[in-house]
Amino acid sequence: MPKNDLEDQIRNRTLRQRYYRLVEEDIRVLIAPHISTFVHVDCPNCGQKGGSLKFKKGLFSFIECGKCGMLFVNPRPPQSLLDKYYRESKAMKMFSDILLDSERKRIDLFYKPRARDVLAYLKGKKVTCGRLLEVGCSIGTMLALFKNSGFDLFGMDPDPKACRIARKKYGIHIFQTALEEFRNDKENPFEVLMNFETIEHISCPLSFLQKINTIMTMKGHLVLTTPNWGGFDIMVLGEKYKNIYGPNHLNYFDVRTIDAVLSRAGFTVTKKMTPGILDVTVLKNQILSGECGDVNPFIHDLLFRSPQKTVDDFQSFLQRHLLSSNMMVFAQKRREIKPQ
Repeated sequence: MPKNDLEDQIRNRTLRQRYYRLVEEDIRVLIAPHISTFVHVDCPNCGQKGGSLKFKKGLFSFIECGKCGMLFVNPRPPQSLLDKYYRESKAMKMFSDILLDSERKRIDLFYKPRARDVLAYLKGKKVTCGRLLEVGCSIGTMLALFKNSGFDLFGMDPDPKACRIARKKYGIHIFQTALEEFRNDKENPFEVLMNFETIEHISCPLSFLQKINTIMTMKGHLVLTTPNWGGFDIMVLGEKYKNIYGPNHLNYFDVRTIDAVLSRAGFTVTKKMTPGILDVTVLKNQILSGECGDVNPFIHDLLFRSPQKTVDDFQSFLQRHLLSSNMMVFAQKRREIKPQ
């Protein structure tokens, strides 16, 4: 293990190895018997039909859109099968344990910087109060950092265990439901809506974002994060990247492609960032484990023979130039969308 391995601090190696084994078991038990029910979809970003096969991984074909360049799983499990998968998945049941195990490190390394970025953005837009909702809040760790920020805080998550933890630990009002089933209160729309690491899992991102549109105020602000397909470690590792797998991850946007689906859902993108901190350590770990094959000699030399300051500066370079593998997108609602 590399010295000061950030990946291991944030997601414990033993737990994540067990998680990936459970994912494989879940796919074998819950998905494989129903592969004949998979459905074909148009590009989730721009709506273009067709596309070319980029690679196959297990049961899943990853297609690159010929128009916008987005990567997505096609065909994919129908929504009913995905619902069953997430409801019965052993890997999903242990996910809250992974989050709890690394909560302190995540707070310091991920959540606090993210909260500062969100609040700085909102302050720049002169939005300092109102109703703020995090869709997919899990155990509430991120949302709790917005206490005393001037906003009325709300969370939403379909996982009963996560909701219980969030309510007990942080005392935040939580809606225990999936967004798609949430009954919109037209009298109480949300000025700010946050959604982190979710849209890559959604069968139909457009419908998901359209639903978000319907529960927000006009000119309300949306903040979301998702993997950046154009990020350094993902681009280097390609199909060997550990976090490219179905059916958990169905959609891979990047800083160039994300605009289209947000525009179709009634939003205008106002800012993009790639604040990821794990590109270098993830790539180094996969090289050391022998799970990525041959690596460009320049990249290998940069990662393993350069002074630590050079490596750190390189990670900062990736962040500043929108080349890190995690992106944060800010958007503003520009028009109303009718509920689907």
